[in-house]
Amino acid sequence: MNYEGEKFILKLYTELYKDDLVKRSGTKSDNKYELVRKYFERLANTEKVFDGNHPKTLTFLKELYYDKYIIKEIDIPESYYESQKRMALERGYGYIEYTGSVRHRLANQIIEEQKRSLDKWLNYLMKENTVYPMWARYWAFQGMLKIGYYDKIKKEFRKRSKGTIKPFIDLNKEALALTIDLVTNYEQIKQLNDKELESLIENGSFEKLYLYNIKKIYESERNNKDKSNSLEGVWIKYNDGDAKKLVESLEGKGTGWCIASLTIAKSYLELGSMHIFYTKDSRGNYTKPRVCIRQKYNAIAEVRGIEKNQNLEEEMLKITEKKLDEFPDKEKYHKKVKDMEKLTELYNKVKNNGELTNQEIRFLYEIDCPIDGFGFEKDPRIDEVKKLCPITDKEVMLEAININKATLEDASRKLRKDKEVVLAAVKKNGKDLMHASKELQNNKEIVLEAVKENGGSLEYASPDLKSEKEIVLLAVQDNGYALKYANEELRKDKDVVLSAVKSNGRALEYTSKKLQSEKEIVLEAVSNDGFALSFANNNLKKDKEVVLEAVRRSYIAITYADSELVRNDKEIMLEIIRRNWRAIEYASPDLKKDKEIIKALLDSNEYALNSIKKEKHTKRKVKK
Repeated sequence: MNYEGEKFILKLYTELYKDDLVKRSGTKSDNKYELVRKYFERLANTEKVFDGNHPKTLTFLKELYYDKYIIKEIDIPESYYESQKRMALERGYGYIEYTGSVRHRLANQIIEEQKRSLDKWLNYLMKENTVYPMWARYWAFQGMLKIGYYDKIKKEFRKRSKGTIKPFIDLNKEALALTIDLVTNYEQIKQLNDKELESLIENGSFEKLYLYNIKKIYESERNNKDKSNSLEGVWIKYNDGDAKKLVESLEGKGTGWCIASLTIAKSYLELGSMHIFYTKDSRGNYTKPRVCIRQKYNAIAEVRGIEKNQNLEEEMLKITEKKLDEFPDKEKYHKKVKDMEKLTELYNKVKNNGELTNQEIRFLYEIDCPIDGFGFEKDPRIDEVKKLCPITDKEVMLEAININKATLEDASRKLRKDKEVVLAAVKKNGKDLMHASKELQNNKEIVLEAVKENGGSLEYASPDLKSEKEIVLLAVQDNGYALKYANEELRKDKDVVLSAVKSNGRALEYTSKKLQSEKEIVLEAVSNDGFALSFANNNLKKDKEVVLEAVRRSYIAITYADSELVRNDKEIMLEIIRRNWRAIEYASPDLKKDKEIIKALLDSNEYALNSIKKEKHTKRKVKK
C-alpha cells in the first residue's frame, strides 16, 4: 500500500491519527497511515452529498462545518465594537451605543459573510474539484482555514485566529488548482530543479504555496490585460492527450481558468475537446488566450472569457459567435452572444446619456426572458445600467413587480408617488415602503399592507402611523424587532410588547425598564430566544425558572445569567451540557464530580471527560 499522501499529511498534522473522527472511520488498524487513509475514504463519501440530490443532508453537513469553523457571536472581540463606535464618530454620526440587538445584527453580518466565503471553498473542493485525491483537498482546506487577510506592506498573509471576524480568503480557482498540482506532482517538479519551489513544497505550507501562485497570477493578469490592438487570432483545438501542451499555453497568462492545472486539464480533455482563441502578443505571436470553449462528449459544456467572473470581453463576442457555428448545439450559445451584444449596446447607450426605450427596459429587467451570459455570475453591467435607468412606464413597472423582476427602488420618482404602483410593490416586499413618497408612507392602507408582508417595514411609516396600535400590533406579530420603530408609548404597552417578544424574544430590548422587570414578559421572551435574557432586569437573571427556560433555548444565555446560579445549580448545568458539553467549564468543582453531570457529559460526547482530566492535570502542573 502506497501511503505517500498520508505521509505528507501526517508530517504536517502529526497527531491527526489520534483524532476522534479518524478513530471512528471503520478500521481497527494500528497503522497510523492506514487510519488516516480510511478517514479520507470516509470523507470522500461526502462528495455524494454535494451532488445536488441530497439537499437536507447537505444542509446538515454544512451546519457541522459552520459550527466548527465559523466564529461564534460570543467570540467576537470587544475591540470590534469599539472600532465601530470610533468609525461612527469619525464619520459624523455621533456616539452610537452598541446595545444587544445592534451587536447581534453586526455579529450576524460577520457570521453570514464567513459562511458565504466558506461555502465557496467547500463547494469547490467537494463538488467541482474532485479529480484530486482527498488527502490533497484536506490539506488545501485545512491550510485555507489558517490564512487571514493579505498584508500589502509585508506582502504576505496574516494568520487567522479564533477571534478573526473577516471572511475566509477569496477562492482563486486557478491558484488553488496550481497549488494542489504542486504537491500531487512533486516528483515531476523536482525535475525542474527549482530549489525555491522544492523547498516550499517540502515545507508543506499551503499558505506559502497558495501565495506563491497568487502572486504569479496577479503578475500574469497584468501582462495578459496588456493586449495588442489587433483582434487577429487563431483557434487551437486540444484533444485527449494534449493536456501538457494546453497548460503550457496558459502558463503565466492569468486567465483565471482552472484548466491551468495539469490535473484538471487532463480530466476535462478525457471528456471532450477544448477550443481556445489566442490573439497576438507584443511580438506578434499568438500567445494570449482570450476565449475557451469546452466540450463534454459532443456538447458544449461552457464558454469562458478573461473578464470579471470569466465573462467574455465585448470584442470577443463576434469572434466567438462565428466559431459557435461549428457546433451542433450552437443555438443556446448564440442566444448568449446576442444577449451580451444587446447588453453592450445598452451599456454604451446609457454611458453616452442616451435614454432606453420600453422594449430595452423590458430586456434589461428580464421581463420577457432572462439575460444569458458566459460568466459563472451575472454580468455586472446589468446592475450598472439599472442604477442609471429607472423604469418610467407604469404598465411595465406593474408587470415587473408582479413577476418579481423589479422593486420600487427601480421605479422613477414619479412612479414612487403612484398609489397603485406602491401598493403592488409593498404587497410583494413590505420594505419597499422605504422607496415610496413621504405622502404614501403616511397612507394607512399602504402601510397596513407593508407591515403585513414584513413587520420591519414599520421603520419607514410616518410618525403618525407608528403611533397607531392596530398597525404596530400587525408589525410586531410578524417581526418582533419592529417594536424598535413603534411610538414610545406603544413600546410600553403590555399587549404590544407581549406580541413582540412572542415573535422575537430579543424585542425585549426595546421596551421599558418596568416591562423588562415583569417575569411574565421576560419568560415569554426567553422561551422564544434565550439571548433575550441579556435584556432582562438583573433580578430575573438570578431567577432559576427564567434562566432554565433561557438556556433551554440558547447556550449563549449562560453568559448573561447570574454566574453563581449557573455555576452551582445542577438542573441548569445539566440542561446546558445536553446542548453543549463544553459548558462544563462553567460548573463548580463539586458539580464536575457529580455522577449525573458526568453521565450527561459522556452522553453528549464520549471524549468530553478528557476536558475535565486535562483541566485537573493543568492545575497540578501549575501547583508544582
